[in-house]
Amino acid sequence: MPNTNLIILLGVSGSGKSTALKAFDDCGYECVDNIPIDLLDGFSTFLLDTQNKSKNFALLLDLKVKERDQKIIDFIDNLKSKEINTEVLFFDSQDEVLIRRYRETRRPHPAIEYNKEINTISEAIYKERKVYYNLKEIADSIIDTSSFSPHDLRKHVEDYLGSNKNLRIFIKSFGFKYGILQDADLIMDVRFLPNPYFIEELSKLNGTNKDVSQYVLESEDAKEFIDKFKDIIEFLIPKYKKEGKRYLTIGIACTGGKHRSVAISEKLKSILDIKEVDILVQHRDIKK
Repeated sequence: MPNTNLIILLGVSGSGKSTALKAFDDCGYECVDNIPIDLLDGFSTFLLDTQNKSKNFALLLDLKVKERDQKIIDFIDNLKSKEINTEVLFFDSQDEVLIRRYRETRRPHPAIEYNKEINTISEAIYKERKVYYNLKEIADSIIDTSSFSPHDLRKHVEDYLGSNKNLRIFIKSFGFKYGILQDADLIMDVRFLPNPYFIEELSKLNGTNKDVSQYVLESEDAKEFIDKFKDIIEFLIPKYKKEGKRYLTIGIACTGGKHRSVAISEKLKSILDIKEVDILVQHRDIKK
């Protein structure tokens, strides 16, 4: 069995991967920030040293040129072939969130710094996404930080590390009008359910409210959906655990992410009782 635990942090600029690295440091990981790509072979040798076999490492990598992505992929494949327990996390956020973060901090986007042909943050984000495309495809988990404060992200890392023994399921409600949930493994659309938004006394409340929840859940469609989706989750969990998956994100979506998706997410958490599985609920758009 692999001994060394290595978490590789990748992601677009402004998505919070540096904040996440600090959280790994606080959790006892030995952290390496932005090692040059050409030194990855040497780092592999370092990890294979017997003195390091029992340690936990977190490695943040920045990719500036797409042609170097294969170097990182080869590095990851080599580690896994040498039985180093390696996991890749990719951090991402919605474009409008990334733009807002850069405008608030007044920092230049790195892509603008090293590519003088790029003039706007939007263009920099687009170019950087193309650079990271292949690496995002091989990530074990995609973490969408769009709705996270720095504190939320640190808590997310702590929750993630707590999933080393148990499979951890995040049930996340969101609204399609605010963009897709990028880190979801499964997404269910519940816009077919009765919408409290059109009921005057319920419109300004949210799905955690008892009256709103009752309105959503009392329909026969809602009851049947809950039963069937619960069966699907309980069928899938042993399969995911068997393949070594430790982290599962289920997105529940409605139009605005405030009523139906919230009520369904809370209901699912209350009825799911699966051995060696931790279940948490997050509501991305409930305050919008």
